[in-house]
Amino acid sequence: MEDGIAPLVAAIMCEAAARLAVLARQISEQKDLLMELRAEEEAIGEERLTLNDTWAELWAQSQLAPLSPDAMLEWLATRAEVLAEAERQVAAEHQAAALRRDELETKALLLAQLSALGFDSPRCSTTRPVQIAVAGKAKEVALMSGEDKIRYIDVTNDTFHPAQEPQNYEDRRRA
Repeated sequence: MEDGIAPLVAAIMCEAAARLAVLARQISEQKDLLMELRAEEEAIGEERLTLNDTWAELWAQSQLAPLSPDAMLEWLATRAEVLAEAERQVAAEHQAAALRRDELETKALLLAQLSALGFDSPRCSTTRPVQIAVAGKAKEVALMSGEDKIRYIDVTNDTFHPAQEPQNYEDRRRA
């Protein structure tokens, strides 16, 4: 029986020796990697000190006390957001000015059309909001008689039929 166990024990011992060899090699590799990482950490630490000194030198002439580089990067990001918002505000102001110009042009056109309809009124100016001007004209129309309210407009070219319609409000009141 001893003869049958000996080869089995020898195989187990060989397998254990092989595992130990693998583990020893892995430990050696990990030690080498650890030494490399420690050397890299030391180099990075030295580079950080150099960069911090360079950072301080750059700001020494400005008479300002800088924040840390990370804080300054955050400040730069905030600054970029503020500048972008300022640009959006300027664009919005330009758009608002263009819309005000369009409103004045449209109001002038509307008042000219109302004038062509005979709704001339000093209360209707280009400086008053269109709603107020139109509301004033609506009150004038409401005060007219039923016949005066009827309009004959040629839909194809937006012209009035002078033969069928008095020229202005005063003529309609006299008619």
